[in-house]
Formats: sequence, structure tokens, C-alpha cells
Amino acid sequence: MKKNWANTGIILLTLLLILAPMSTAKADNQKGPYVGLFGGYVMPDDLSASDDTGSIDFDLDKSFLIGLKAGYIFPTLPYLAAELEYNYMGEQDASFMSVNVGKVSLNNLFANLILRYPEGMFHPYIGVGIGWSWIKWDSTDIGARAGLTNEDDSAWAWQVLVGINVTFDKNWSADLGYRYFCAENFKYNDTDIEYKASIITFGVNYHF
Repeated sequence: MKKNWANTGIILLTLLLILAPMSTAKADNQKGPYVGLFGGYVMPDDLSASDDTGSIDFDLDKSFLIGLKAGYIFPTLPYLAAELEYNYMGEQDASFMSVNVGKVSLNNLFANLILRYPEGMFHPYIGVGIGWSWIKWDSTDIGARAGLTNEDDSAWAWQVLVGINVTFDKNWSADLGYRYFCAENFKYNDTDIEYKASIITFGVNYHF
């Protein structure tokens, strides 16, 4: 199985907490509603397929993520924000024993709860999200001959987010973050599918 990229998130969070400046600036005025656009680099774990006879791991290529979000920073609790997010993970080639057997892509809808440092320009944050994920499997000719038919399914998913938000204008901010994504209850015929990925993201936000 590929190296678990969750360690990347731990390292990133540690660096952010160490390097985030101890700003003496006034608390920013970016409270209330905001919208954001973000992209990311997806580093999936192996795709695990299991049934009563055992399990198989498919290797997945790295891919991209693009997403939109709408959020709200509570004026009376500026360290707390809530978000509604949609993102798309682009096609990832799936292979078994170095043979390409299909492609995987996902659409995801999440509700996130974010804890953030509210003062100054630099806002380290950590958050959790729960939502729904739709996975699509497109078989290659080789995969179809092996009995892997095209299939779609959906399941509950969750994610953990860490990163830093930087205020650079009255109405604008930028995010650099890491997230760990997991969806474990996809079904492919009678097979249970588990998908996990580590994702590095960068985005910009407009605050109303």
C-alpha cells in the first residue's frame, strides 16, 4: 500500500503553528458571510475493494481538486466558522499489477465546522467536515474484460482540515491547507469500496 500521506498534514500543521507570526495588528474585520474558490493536489491511498472472499488494492494516480464554498464567521464568536462546500476530484487512473483497469472520479458535498485564530492577518485553523460523496468508476477495455463494469455509487464521507488563512485586503483572504478525506461505504456490485486521500489546497475568499 502507498505511504499514508496523513503525516504530511501533521507536519504542515506543526509548521503553520510555529511559523505563523504573532501579529500585534488589530483584529480583522472579516466577520460574517464569505464565499471561496479553491483548488488542490490529490494524493490518494490505494483504492481498497473487499468482499467475503478477501480484498484487493488498486493503485491510483494523483489528481486535482477544484471546489466552491460559502461560509459564515460568527461575529460574536470570531474563532468559529461554518461552511458549506462542494468539490470535484478529477479522474484518477486505477491499476492492478501495473495494468490500467479503469478511472475513478468523485463529487463531494460537505458541511464543515472551523476553529480559527481570529486576531491579526494570520489565522491558523483546524476543522472537521461531514458530507456525501458520489464516486464514478469507468472501466477500460481491459477492466471490462476482467469483469469490472462501469459503476456509480454514493456514501457518507468525512474530512479533517488544517491550514492557515491570510487576510490581505479588507474583503479578501487566501487559504493554504491540508485535508484528509475518507469515504468507506461505497458499493461496487457486492464489493465494499474504501477511498482515502490526502489533499493540499490553495484558495481565495471574498468577505462581504
